[in-house]
Amino acid sequence: MEKYPNRMSRIAMQLGEPAFDATRAGFARFTAAAMNVVQNYQQLGGLCKQIGQKAIYYYNDVIIILYDGKLQTVMIGSWETFNKMQ
Repeated sequence: MEKYPNRMSRIAMQLGEPAFDATRAGFARFTAAAMNVVQNYQQLGGLCKQIGQKAIYYYNDVIIILYDGKLQTVMIGSWETFNKMQ
């Protein structure tokens, strides 16, 4: 049993997508929504900081981490958590 069963749906909705669908198409929509934030964070009112090869984005209580230009993590997180990341 998944430890946090609604986590993906919650993140998807915070990124502006309907509830997460655990299919190939659902994962593609989820990834596209995360990458939309990465590409448009300034227009969306999000934040970004660079730490070495990591780019960390914050938008609507979601933290997105890219490493060396590749999507690594999308997680629920607060502004305080984003600011503490190093």
